[in-house]
Amino acid sequence: MLRAGLRVSIISLLWTLLAGTCAIALGAGSQSLTLVAFGMAGVGLGTIALSAIRLAARSPAHVSHSGVALTAVSVGVLSVLARRKRAVARRVPSQALRADGLLSGIGAVLAGVALAPALP
Repeated sequence: MLRAGLRVSIISLLWTLLAGTCAIALGAGSQSLTLVAFGMAGVGLGTIALSAIRLAARSPAHVSHSGVALTAVSVGVLSVLARRKRAVARRVPSQALRADGLLSGIGAVLAGVALAPALP
């Protein structure tokens, strides 16, 4: 079971690195500061600051189709990781892995919220 916990943690780390790198590259290519901020893990205060600036400037939203695709995939991947981490955490037992599973679940929900405005 400890190996399962280590394996799901490594998969989670690799996903985070891959999604972050892709978000930065896609954001730079499509001039989307939101994607770049997401990729740099500056989602919290960075997004708040960027949103305030855009609201003040009355800047229209720009939809990046590749960003929408990355966000949609993130919902699925983070959901699977969240379930797996919580399942392994019950068997190990590991409060840290359980908390990490909850954090991945929150990430999936946040990705869903970010995806919602781009859906028809």
